[in-house]
Amino acid sequence: MESLAKSYEPKKYEDDIYESWEKSGLFNPDVCIEKGITTEDSKPFIIVLPPPNVTGTLHMGHAAMLAIEDVMIRYHRMKGDKTLWVPGTDHAAVATESKVEKMLIDSGEFKKPKEELGREKFLERVNQFAQESHDTIVNQSKKMGSSLDWSREAFTLDDKRNLSVKTVFKKMYEDGLIYRGYRVINWSVKGQSTCSDDELVHIERPAKMYYFKYHKDFPITIATTRPETKLGDTAVAVNPTGKYQKYIGQEFEVTDVGQKGHILKIKIISDEHVDESFGTGALGVTPAHSPVDFEMYLKQKALGNDIGLIQVIGEDGKMTSNAGSEYVGLSVEEAREKFVNYLRVEGLLEKEEDIMQNVGTSDRFKDVVEPLPKTQWFVDVNKKFRVQSSEFTGKLELNDVKEGEEYSLKELMQKVVTTGQIKIVPERFDKVYFNWIDNLRDWCISRQIWYGHQIPVWYKKLRKPLKVTLFRHGESEANVQKIGAGHMDTPLTDYGRQQAKDLSANIKESDFEYVYSSDLNRAVDTAKILFDKYKTLEIKCDSRLREIDFGVLTGQSGEELSKYREIGFPEGESYHDVKNRMVSFLSEISEKDKNNVAIVAHSGTWKVLEHIANKQPLDSSLLNQSAERKPYNYTIDELIYVGVDAPEGDGWTQDPDTLDTWFSAGLWTFSVFDYPNLDSQDLKNFHPTSVLETGYDILFFWVARMILMTTYTLGQVPFETVYLHGLVRDEQGRKMSKSLGNIINPLDMIDKYGTDATRLSLLLGSTPGNDMKLSEEKIGGFRNFANKLWNMARFIEMTLEAEEKKLVKDISLPEAKTLSDKWILQKLNEVSNVVVNNLDSMNLSYAGEKLRDFTWNDLADWYLEIAKIEPSFALSDVKVMDDKGASAGKGSKSEILNYALNTVLKLWHPFMPFVTEAIWSSYAEASDDKQKLLMVEKFPLSTEQNLEIKDFEIIQNVIVGIRSVKGDYKIDPVKKLNVTISAGDKKDLLLQNSAIISKLARLENLHIEEKIAKPDQSVSFVESGLEIFVELAGVVDFAKEKEKLGSEIEQLTKYIAGLEGKLNNPGFVSSAPENIVTQEKEKLAESKEKLEKLNKQFSNI
Repeated sequence: MESLAKSYEPKKYEDDIYESWEKSGLFNPDVCIEKGITTEDSKPFIIVLPPPNVTGTLHMGHAAMLAIEDVMIRYHRMKGDKTLWVPGTDHAAVATESKVEKMLIDSGEFKKPKEELGREKFLERVNQFAQESHDTIVNQSKKMGSSLDWSREAFTLDDKRNLSVKTVFKKMYEDGLIYRGYRVINWSVKGQSTCSDDELVHIERPAKMYYFKYHKDFPITIATTRPETKLGDTAVAVNPTGKYQKYIGQEFEVTDVGQKGHILKIKIISDEHVDESFGTGALGVTPAHSPVDFEMYLKQKALGNDIGLIQVIGEDGKMTSNAGSEYVGLSVEEAREKFVNYLRVEGLLEKEEDIMQNVGTSDRFKDVVEPLPKTQWFVDVNKKFRVQSSEFTGKLELNDVKEGEEYSLKELMQKVVTTGQIKIVPERFDKVYFNWIDNLRDWCISRQIWYGHQIPVWYKKLRKPLKVTLFRHGESEANVQKIGAGHMDTPLTDYGRQQAKDLSANIKESDFEYVYSSDLNRAVDTAKILFDKYKTLEIKCDSRLREIDFGVLTGQSGEELSKYREIGFPEGESYHDVKNRMVSFLSEISEKDKNNVAIVAHSGTWKVLEHIANKQPLDSSLLNQSAERKPYNYTIDELIYVGVDAPEGDGWTQDPDTLDTWFSAGLWTFSVFDYPNLDSQDLKNFHPTSVLETGYDILFFWVARMILMTTYTLGQVPFETVYLHGLVRDEQGRKMSKSLGNIINPLDMIDKYGTDATRLSLLLGSTPGNDMKLSEEKIGGFRNFANKLWNMARFIEMTLEAEEKKLVKDISLPEAKTLSDKWILQKLNEVSNVVVNNLDSMNLSYAGEKLRDFTWNDLADWYLEIAKIEPSFALSDVKVMDDKGASAGKGSKSEILNYALNTVLKLWHPFMPFVTEAIWSSYAEASDDKQKLLMVEKFPLSTEQNLEIKDFEIIQNVIVGIRSVKGDYKIDPVKKLNVTISAGDKKDLLLQNSAIISKLARLENLHIEEKIAKPDQSVSFVESGLEIFVELAGVVDFAKEKEKLGSEIEQLTKYIAGLEGKLNNPGFVSSAPENIVTQEKEKLAESKEKLEKLNKQFSNI
C-alpha cells in the first residue's frame, strides 16, 4: 500500500490504470466468467458501440457517447451481469473517400486522384488513411476510459463484415426485397453519386414561381419554380373533376418551346392529387426530373398510357441535347435565365411571384441535388414477403408477427416499437420514428463511389445474343400422380411420349446448332424423341438443367409444395439456387461459336428462364404456374449473377457501384458477432443486444435501418432499448464549429483537467434526447470535485494511519455508535438505493447529481467535519452535558469512514473510473485479495436499514440556521458568536451534540436550557420546536440595520409592483418574445422570495 499523494494529478495515473485494466482481460466477459466475477447463466448486458467514422478524430459528441455507454457497462459489470461492450469503427464510405480525394488534391500530388491512380491504387491510399484514423480513434477511446472488449473489435469494411453484407444482400435479393430499377433518384453533381432521401438537408431560400404557357395556343397555364425542366415536359396533370377536365385525354403538339423548332408532345392526364387551389390548378409533368412526376409516369404507363420521359439535365448538371440545340451544355441556372427570357419575349410569361422554397441539398457534398432518372439498386420497403422462423434460432422472436404470414419491412419496423419490444428513450421520439416510417420510400442503396462494399452483382454481356428454345419434358408418371418429382427419376407415360412426338413434327434440323437436356430420364427420353432423328444434333446432358430439388418434400403433392415455392424447400433448393446453376450453364454455352440452342428440361427450369430472359420476378405470380408442353423462345444478351462469391467462368464484370454505408451499418448488432456463421457462440450468447445508445440525429439514418435489417435477417430485434442523447453545444447553446471557433476538443480537456472531469461534465446535467451546453468552466468545476474526492480519501487514510490502521477493501457494515454515525449510514444507504434505481432506469444524470450531493454535502461537509470533532462512543456512555459542552472521550470512527469511502468509490466508479481506481489501488491488500480491481467489485446495494436520523437533522438545521443569520447580517463566517437555545424536551439531545454545534457553527459560547428568555440584542429563529437566539451585541447596529432593511423592503415592493403590472398587461404578454416573458416571471418569483426573507429579518430585529 502506498499513501495517497497530496494532490490528484490525472496524467500520472490514467495511462497506467487503463493498461492494468487491459492486462487483466476483464473487459472480456469470457474472462470474467473464468475468474468467477460473473457466470455463464448471469443476465447478459450488451452494448455494441456506434462505430465512429474513420474520417478523423473523436469530438465531444463521441466523448459523450463513450461516457454514457461506459457508465452503463461498468455499472452492469459491477452488478455481476455478463457484460459486453463491442468496439468498432465505420468506413463511412462517401465521407472517407471524399476526404482522401481532397487531401491528395490539396497536397499538389494529383489533380484528379481517382483518374490518375485508378481504383486499386486509390483504394490503397484510402485504406492507409482509414487505418491511421482508426488507430487514433482507438487511442482516444482508451483515453476516455472506455472499458471496451478490444478482443472483439470490428470494422464495417473488414472481411467478416463484408461476408455479412454480401450474405444479406443476396438473401434480400432472392426474397424480392432488393431490386434493380430505373427510377428518379437524388443526384449530387458535385459528388457524382446518388443520395438517399435521408441524406438530404432541406434549406429554405428565396425563389420565384413562374406562371406561363408552353405556346400561345396552348389552353392551360402552368406554374413552376424550375422552368428549365419544362423543356422535358411530357404531360399536364389536372384534377379529374376540375375546371380543365374537358381537356383530359387530349394530346397537343407544342412547337417552338424555348426556341424555334423545339417540339413537345403534351398529353393532358387526370390525377386526383392535383390541388386546384395551388398555382394554376394544373401541373406540368416532367417524369425525368421529379419523383412525384415519375410516379405519375409509372401510373399512366400501367394504365396503358405511356406519356414518355425526356431527360434534359445530365449527370454533369448541364442541359442535354434533349433540351434543344440552344440549351445543350448550359448550366441549369443559365438555362433557366434563357428560357424565362424567351417566355418574356414571346409574351408567354404571365407573372412572376417571389416565394420561399425548401431546396434539397446533399448533406455530404453540400450541393443542391438534381432529381435524375437512373438505374440503381433499391430496397423495397413496401413489398410483402412471407416471414419465416430464423435460420439462426429456429424460431421467430418478433411480437405480433406470425410465421408464414406476409409483412412488409415497414410493417416489421412499426410492430416492434408499437408492441414495446423496442423502447425508445425518450418516448417522444416514438412519434418521430413512426412519422418517418409512414413517409418512407424505397431505399436507394447504390453509390457511385469506389470505397465501400462493392455490390455483389456480376454482369456478363454476351458476345452475341443467345437464342434459346426450351421444351418441357412430356408427361411423367409423377405428373399423373400430381406429386413433385424433383431430382427423383420418374418415367414418361405413353401420353408423355406422344406429346414429345407431336412436338417433334414442327422441329427442323436447321433450327438448332446445339441440344442440351437435363440428365433426368424424363427429360433425356423427351430429347431423344425430339432430336434423335437428326444426326447433326448431338444431345448433351447437363445436371444444371434439372428440376428444382424438393428435398424432404420430394414426392409430396403440389398443394404441399406450394407453401415453399417462394422460400425454398427444406433440405432441397430454392428457385434462386436453380437460377445460379442455370446462369452458370448459360454463361458456359454462350462462349461457343454458335448461338441457337434447344434445351429439354422441366417446369422449374422454365420458370427460371422466364426470370432470366424476361425479367419476371421469382414470386408467387410466376412460381405457382407450370410450363406447357410447347416451345418457349428466348433471346438472352446479358446474364446477371448475385452471390457471395464471384461466378465461375470468364467475361463477368462486377457492378462498379458500392453500397450505401448505412446498409452495412444496419447489420452492425449481428455482423459483429460473425453472422452468417450460425454456429457463432457470440451470436447465440449476446444477441439481441440490450441497449443502443446514440445521438437522436441518426434515428433515421441508422437506428431505423438496424431495426429493418435485423428483424428481416434474424427474426429478432437488434436491441431492447434505444437511448438517444442530444447534441453537445457551447455554453451559449450554439453548435460547435470551426467557423465559430467554439470547438472544445475532448483530448485537450482530458490533458488539462483529466478524464473523469471531462466525463462528468458530459454526464451530469444532460438528459436523453435534449441538447446540452458545455463550457471549459464546467469541466474545470468537475476537476475540483475529483480533487475533493481525492482529498476526502487522504483525510480518511490519515485518520486511520493516526490510529495505526489501514484502509481495507473487505469491510462489512459497521455498528453505528453515535447519532452522526446512524445518520451517515442511513444517508449512504439511501443514496445507494437512488443510484441503483436510476442507473437501472438509465437516469444517469440524476443518479450522478444525487451522488454528488451526498459526497460533497453529507459526507465531506458534514460527516468528515464531525469526525474531526466527535469521538465515537456508545450513546449509553454519554453523560448529560451541561452548557459547557461535551467532554472529550476516546474512540474511533475508522470503520465507518473506511466503509463509507469504500461504498462511495464503488458508487462513483462507473462515472469516474480513474480517480476511484487510483484511490482503491492504494488500499492495503488482504492475503487472498489478489490485487482485485475496483472495476469488478460488487456494486453497493441498499440494505433494509431504517436508522432514525430526524434528531440529527435537527442538529443540522440548528447549525444551518446560525450560519444563515451570519449571512443575513453579513457577519464574517469565522467570527465566533454566543448562542442561547430554549430547547424544551430536546435539551439532552442538544447537550449531547453541543460540541458539534459549537464547532460547526463557530460559536464562542453555547447555552442550552429547557426554557430561557430572549437575550438582549439578539435575533431568533425557530427550528423543530426549538427557539434559537443568536446574540449580536457589539456585532450589529440594529437601528441602522432596521433602517437599511426598511429601505430595501420599500424599493423591492415597488419593483415587484412594476413587474406585476407588466405581466398583468395582456398587450405585453401577447407581443413580447416568449423568452422575455419567461425571464420577467422568473424575476418576479425571485423578488417575492427575497421580500419574504427581508420581512422576516425585519420583524426579527
